[in-house]
Amino acid sequence: MQRAEHVQRYFCTDKICHSRSLRSRNVIQTSTELHSSKWQSCAGRTAILGLVRRAAVTARLPFELGRPVEMKAFVLNEDEHGWQGFLHDKDCCSEIVQRFLPGILTTQERDMDTVCEARDDSRTIVTSNGDHFIREIHKAQKRDINPRCEDCWGLVILPNVDSVREYAMKKTNLKSGVKVGKIRLPWRSVGWANLCVRVSSEGRVSVSRFTRCKFCQRDTPITDEWYENLRVV
Repeated sequence: MQRAEHVQRYFCTDKICHSRSLRSRNVIQTSTELHSSKWQSCAGRTAILGLVRRAAVTARLPFELGRPVEMKAFVLNEDEHGWQGFLHDKDCCSEIVQRFLPGILTTQERDMDTVCEARDDSRTIVTSNGDHFIREIHKAQKRDINPRCEDCWGLVILPNVDSVREYAMKKTNLKSGVKVGKIRLPWRSVGWANLCVRVSSEGRVSVSRFTRCKFCQRDTPITDEWYENLRVV
């Protein structure tokens, strides 16, 4: 059973730039026409200024006060919308963790069973026992078990102590996703790409990737440079 059939990528900045250029040309042309006939009247000046203000708000210009605005997240694949959220390991389900990465608590006792639960429910595991869960995910994704996709939906590794977790997660702004290069990936994309996100006690984030199954790589390949440059766990 393959996880997806088609790849659709939406680079928001391209769409914004294209739309902005069209809107800008229309506003300039309309403003010029109004200027020649109506600029002398108060109503004409109000109309022109209103057009310019609306265009500036709608276009969401990519520069504010001389600084470029951060790129918006994009969709890797339509199937990523099947992501169901986070599954918390029992050592990582405190109120502080839930505040930043809200999810549900695993119903399983064994780590391998937690991995299978997350995979079957399309959830990303949140834990502080990262190295052990990486080994369990590798076992669950062994290609000689079944001739079908056994890929999980990613892993988030946090520090052990709640006070340290709070500091690190505030610093990294994890609520909105993970930044990889110039791209901020929403959590649904992180899950679909089966990425491993490790947050250090200092608030640094390192992103790596699990090897994808041959079916997913054949039918829905991720060929983006940022993905290819990630270290394989």
